[in-house]
Amino acid sequence: MDEWGNALLSAGIGFSAALLLDAAKSVAKQAVKTRRVRRALYHDLALIMVSLEDSERHYGHEHRLENTRLEVFDYYYNAEREAFYALDDGGALQIVYKRIREFTEEQDPGDAKQLLDICLSGTRMLVQTGF
Repeated sequence: MDEWGNALLSAGIGFSAALLLDAAKSVAKQAVKTRRVRRALYHDLALIMVSLEDSERHYGHEHRLENTRLEVFDYYYNAEREAFYALDDGGALQIVYKRIREFTEEQDPGDAKQLLDICLSGTRMLVQTGF
């Protein structure tokens, strides 16, 4: 009976350890994915900010940021939604990218100029505090 008890105890400890390690592995994997998504979005946002600042200096309604520049955000928002929502600043990123999308689609030059100013202020705030 003593051998059965040791075998059962060893099996129970091994099973518990495997469960704990699997949970820890899953949490670590999610943290790495979230970090990767955050870095990619902030890198993309910094590049967009350079384009927006250039648009502000030399504003021409017909020469604006293309809507295709938002593909990085669209990819991570659609493909990595769980990691995106795990970001502390995911809501702020979503709002800024929404404003940038509105700027790229705006037809009225006056409204587009106002949206450009809004996009730049939001983008600067995120890039300065996000890194």
